[in-house]
Amino acid sequence: CLIGDTDGDLTDDEGNFIGSNNGPGINFSDGSSTNNTIRGNSFFGNNGEGIENVDPSDGGQGNNTFPKPEITYYSCDILSGTAEPNSLIDIYQGDANFHACPDALVQGETYIATVTADGTGDWSYAGPISGDITVNATESGDYPVNSSEFSECAVFQDPDCNDGCDETIDSFDDVNCMCINDEPDPDDGCILTTDTFDSENCMIVNEPPTC
Repeated sequence: CLIGDTDGDLTDDEGNFIGSNNGPGINFSDGSSTNNTIRGNSFFGNNGEGIENVDPSDGGQGNNTFPKPEITYYSCDILSGTAEPNSLIDIYQGDANFHACPDALVQGETYIATVTADGTGDWSYAGPISGDITVNATESGDYPVNSSEFSECAVFQDPDCNDGCDETIDSFDDVNCMCINDEPDPDDGCILTTDTFDSENCMIVNEPPTC
């Protein structure tokens, strides 16, 4: 069956609002329940996972247990991960009321974008991102096809203004919140816990290790 999107356009408001259930938002953990396509919906406030294909209490398995994708890297403008090869990856912000979106309650509330995993299963999205992020995957092919549960979510941290400042060679101006690229010093790279610096000849002296 199709729940939400019917035409591949997740921006045309075909999705449903699925919330406040005393359990999962949608439960397909019956082995006979397959080819359920779940895309473009808004899940929030459910007392269980937004989408449940595998029931942890009784081992029930639906949607051919289509694997949920993983998020392996995230920053304020890059998100990437792994999934089944060639699957569609729908990206959502999590439920704002479940900050850090625990795995047992992970919801996908606000749709952001869709990308496609390549033939090895790698996928990547470039664009502004904030908040808690989760993704789910849908098999490639004509609807209806299987959709996965939501992934474990990525919790984005606001960047610090000194991120990326290599304070071993540069300095950080915490008043103006900026990294100062200092002129190279001749002792840059000298590990003074094991080496010494000959200031007269401006060179690093590699000392033999000591006990």
